[in-house]
Amino acid sequence: MHRLAWMAAGLVATTLSVYVFWLTELPLGIPGEWTWPRLPRDDISLGNLQLAWICGGGYVAFVLFGGRRLARTTIHRAELAGWLCGLMAVAAFWLWQVQDSAPTAGQWAKAPFVLYYPSSSGYFYKARYDGQPVGKFLTEYETLMSERDVLHVGTHPPGLFLVFYGLIDLSDRYPGLLQTLQPTMPETFRDAFAIVRENTSRTIHPTVPADELILWLATASVLICAVGTVLPLYGLLRRTLDRRMAWFGAALWPLVPAVAIFQPKSDVVYPCLATLFVWLSWSAWRQTSWWRAALAGLTLWCGLMCSLALLPVLLFMGLLIATDFLHKRPHGRQAALWISGLALGFVIPCVVLYMLSGIVMPRIWWWNYHNHAGFYAQYPRTWWKWLLVNPIELGCAVGWPLLLLAVCGGLQNLRAGSGRTMLRDATLIGAGVWSLLWITGKNSGEAARLWLVIMPGVVWLAAHGLAWAPANLDSSRFRPWHWWCFWLLLQMGAAACTIHRIGGFHLSAPS
Repeated sequence: MHRLAWMAAGLVATTLSVYVFWLTELPLGIPGEWTWPRLPRDDISLGNLQLAWICGGGYVAFVLFGGRRLARTTIHRAELAGWLCGLMAVAAFWLWQVQDSAPTAGQWAKAPFVLYYPSSSGYFYKARYDGQPVGKFLTEYETLMSERDVLHVGTHPPGLFLVFYGLIDLSDRYPGLLQTLQPTMPETFRDAFAIVRENTSRTIHPTVPADELILWLATASVLICAVGTVLPLYGLLRRTLDRRMAWFGAALWPLVPAVAIFQPKSDVVYPCLATLFVWLSWSAWRQTSWWRAALAGLTLWCGLMCSLALLPVLLFMGLLIATDFLHKRPHGRQAALWISGLALGFVIPCVVLYMLSGIVMPRIWWWNYHNHAGFYAQYPRTWWKWLLVNPIELGCAVGWPLLLLAVCGGLQNLRAGSGRTMLRDATLIGAGVWSLLWITGKNSGEAARLWLVIMPGVVWLAAHGLAWAPANLDSSRFRPWHWWCFWLLLQMGAAACTIHRIGGFHLSAPS
């Protein structure tokens, strides 16, 4: 397929999605089962959208300039680290501005409602008002799971509760420390929390001043994790691409619309943990590094302490390592070190937690899995309808330009030479794991949020698509920068238009 055909397809798909979002009232999902809300348009919507485009243009300019610098033959590690830290900072500014220029329900005003009210998550609410010390809470956690709640509480391990227990304890011990965050809090967040304060003023659980700072610290932490995903993603891409193309690939991540739309839900943190786990695992395998494998096991444990969403990533990594082992037949010591390191990094925290609290995590994960399965018994979904809708939702969530680049990159990886079997294996296994999620209907509804954990894989493929055309130019008038600029700007435009029109939450806080 010619590069101009790919560009035309990206332009058409993006234009069509923007038309559906902005100029129609077509349901975004399946009515009666699950639909995403549209953010309201008003007289200032176009002006705010233009402001988002300007901020996005600045981000793209930074990425292109950084790409020029990193294209040099040699570069000091300190400078590379500086560029990556700069990318995180500029990405955070972009994500901040593109949300705060959206309609109110898409701004940072959503954060207090999402994190405070039990209907949206409930982790802060239970940690603050349950009245149990953390040790007793963990001891009785299996009893809580046996209540068979199929929503937020019953389907998650205790990690997210522990995070808020920790933030509350930090606030109690060092109140001055959290006060230093006050100047960073956007006005939209303050105004929204004032509504929460008013709503709870006549209840048995009125908010206290520290709650505002705790929720803001949680919100800011999610943002940091979101932009922090670029670091392990860059490390992964450097395994198969040169420095400049790994930079461009990592820079695509903050332009994924779902990353902004679902702030500050914990789902935005899971891609960082998943990518870090894959990077550490693969590095440990290729370098026969026991301590990297142990860190990978610890990262996996941290992720599974918060959600079972990392299980598909574990399946992908296990299949990739097994396939590489079969291809290369390395010495048994390599496999033994990798497995033992990974197991110890995962098992030791489970044992320590059991010794401290008596909680048996495998039983908790068993309850979480069965409680999640019970969700569809209470909230039925039509399997075949979601089979059709979910790929479309994935395209809108990651951005159609990025998804088409991923298809392009995947096709090129499948044609890779015999010396690059890892590219073919990773592409086929990744596609297989996603297909398993898709066809089994494990996520029927809310795929745009629930599939965030696998979206770095889409970006990884897209980076290879971005690297394809410059190596296959057939015209002296078409430069690599034309290809890169086109896709970066198109993805940025698609992201801004999606973020300004699609809401990630049905906000209806009780009064």
